[in-house]
Amino acid sequence: MEALYREACVPDRKLPSARKGIVSTFHLARIIAETGPLSDFANYRKVMRFAGLNLCERQSGTYRGKTRISKKGRPLLRKVLKLTVLPLVKKNGVYGDYYKKKTEVDKMPGTKAMTVIARHFLKMLYGVYKNGAGFDKKRMFTCESQFQKAA
Repeated sequence: MEALYREACVPDRKLPSARKGIVSTFHLARIIAETGPLSDFANYRKVMRFAGLNLCERQSGTYRGKTRISKKGRPLLRKVLKLTVLPLVKKNGVYGDYYKKKTEVDKMPGTKAMTVIARHFLKMLYGVYKNGAGFDKKRMFTCESQFQKAA
C-alpha cells in the first residue's frame, strides 16, 4: 500500500509526505485510498461530507435537536481517520493537550473528542494538499491571520 502511495505521489506532487510524529505513509495511503484524489473536492467541506463527518442538526418546526455528525459518508474512511489520530492523542502527541482539554476541561466524552480531532486532521490534511506545503506543527492550531503575523 505504501508503494502504491509513493507511485501516486509521482504525478501528483501536492500529496503530502509522511512526517514522523504526525502521520505515517501507511495512514496517508489508507486515507487517500478511501477518498480518491483530493483534487476532486472543491473545498474541505466536501471532503467532510464525503467522509460523513459533516455536522447536522435534527430540527422540525421550533424543535432543535442535538448537533451530530451525519454518518452518511464512508464509514471506513471515518475508521481510518480515527485510527490515524489515535496515536496523536497521547500525552506527548501532537493532539495530546487538545484532547486533554476537550475531555477534562470541556467534559466531552472520549469518542466525541476523537471525532473532533479526526475532523480537524482531515481539514488540515486537505489544507496541506491544497497549499502544497508539508505538515507544520506550529501551523496546526493557528489560524491563517495569526500565522502570518508571527511570520
